[in-house]
Amino acid sequence: MNRLQQMYRDTGLATKQFIFLFIVFAGLFSALAWGNLRDAEKVVREQVIGDSQIILDRTNRLLDAYIETIMGILLLVRSSQDLLLSGNDYEIRRTLYEYSQTSTIVKTLYFIREDNGTMLSSKQGLTEAMGNPRLLEIHRSMLQDTFSLNWSEPYYSPVSGNTVAFVLPIRGANMKKVGTAAVEIDLNLLKTRLTEMIGNIDQTFAVMTMGNNFVSIDMMSPLVPYVTESYQRQLDPAFAGRLTELSTGASVVEGADRPLIAVKSASNRLNWSIVSLIDEHYFYRNIHQLNDNYRHAALLWIFILFISVWIITRFITGPIRKLAFKMDRVQDFDVIQPIYREGKDEIGRLASSYNRLLSRVHVLIKEIKAAESSKKDYELKMLQNQIGPHFLYNTLTCISSLAKQQKIAEVRETIRSLGGLLHYSFNKTSEFVTLQQELDALKMYVQIQKIRYGEQFDCVFDVDSALLGCRMLKLTLQPLVENAIYHGIAPKSEAGTIHVIARERGGAMNLYIIDDGVGIAPDYRRLLLERRVDEHDAQSFNSIGLTNVQERIKLHFGESYGLRISSRSMSGTVVRIRLPKH
Repeated sequence: MNRLQQMYRDTGLATKQFIFLFIVFAGLFSALAWGNLRDAEKVVREQVIGDSQIILDRTNRLLDAYIETIMGILLLVRSSQDLLLSGNDYEIRRTLYEYSQTSTIVKTLYFIREDNGTMLSSKQGLTEAMGNPRLLEIHRSMLQDTFSLNWSEPYYSPVSGNTVAFVLPIRGANMKKVGTAAVEIDLNLLKTRLTEMIGNIDQTFAVMTMGNNFVSIDMMSPLVPYVTESYQRQLDPAFAGRLTELSTGASVVEGADRPLIAVKSASNRLNWSIVSLIDEHYFYRNIHQLNDNYRHAALLWIFILFISVWIITRFITGPIRKLAFKMDRVQDFDVIQPIYREGKDEIGRLASSYNRLLSRVHVLIKEIKAAESSKKDYELKMLQNQIGPHFLYNTLTCISSLAKQQKIAEVRETIRSLGGLLHYSFNKTSEFVTLQQELDALKMYVQIQKIRYGEQFDCVFDVDSALLGCRMLKLTLQPLVENAIYHGIAPKSEAGTIHVIARERGGAMNLYIIDDGVGIAPDYRRLLLERRVDEHDAQSFNSIGLTNVQERIKLHFGESYGLRISSRSMSGTVVRIRLPKH
């Protein structure tokens, strides 16, 4: 990977332009093509699903029309009560036959007497020879107080084959039930008509009752999975279960060997559900031509890209290379060598601008060098003046609490420490102070923190008196003790101790801030000297952090001086400050 990056960096501008343009336009072209293909697929899918839903609505209206027809025939039978009660079986059978011929959906029309269960039908000979026990069960299971039209689940009738029975009770003048009029419909004809409306090579259908029984399904469709029992195909039970669990609308269901889009209609008057099953691959067939068009356009685009890059290289990159060669000869900003190029085109204007830039850079370098030193001093003074608002608030709260407790001596001492600490921080006479002055300010800071934290920590000073007059940078020790309190002692569950030690060693003044706190993790220990000023805690006395202390020491005294941190988890931390002795 690194080798490829190096090769790319070493290539010429023309090659980079080609690679960049190729990647950008290839990405845009691919995204456009992919988006258009997905949109086309979505449009086709929505159109087919919408058409299927329209067809299913029409199919539901067809089933409702069949209900109206069947209801009309049964009402005709009910209106012929005089004939039905006359006992003239021949005339009753003839009338039933005539009524059954009024609609092709009617397979067989029946009248079943209530008193003796005699069954008369439009196909009397076949009925007497084969019988129809299932219809008799339906007749007997009807409640005595039933007046409306009822229908059965799908079943096999010896007279009508696979069918569904529609039954209507017939009552006499005293509302007593005298018999039942029944119609067994032709499910094969229903399947044929539904196939004409819904089915094709890419689409089939299934009709289910409220009891999740299948009224009609095309077992010859390659989309429907089936199992073979003896000589007859049977619907795969797992697939049947998936169909019965579908919700109304469009869903995806796994078919025989491919996913299918299942569009389930709302129930009709029969409370039957119609599911249209569409081969998912159907949506992609009309998109292949669009794919071919995009491939041809991509080849043409690559050819145009090659020509464009050659033109760019010929008329633009060449002059730029010449100008870059001349720019490479500029090595020293202290000695400026202007670039001369004739012409007023973009390259000539670029050369003139570059010459002006060299002159301006030469001036700015001198100004920056002069401003850098004063900037460091200004930043330090700003940091010293940024007293932490939470520190000041907490200190004043402590003073208020002491005053309420009538601890007048502690109030005086804390106010004296706060005033002295603020005066010490704001004093702009000099950036350098003696070690004695730094320790006095540190003791005032410690006194304020002890008022806040109580007996949670103690601070012990062990200073070589010969070093008290040595000069050092102001506010060097306070940030280190503050860090020891917040990050070492405060997280402990018990009291801790901070030692401030000053010793001369190796001709230098060495100051140690030692605490027996929770220690500092290695990663965080490294960050302490890398963290920027604007990340400092708002509860600190000021915005001078360890990073600033380190940078100030190295800036004023050199790289051989500064901070060094060592720590052990749950044992404590040692911060050593090495300063010159003078």
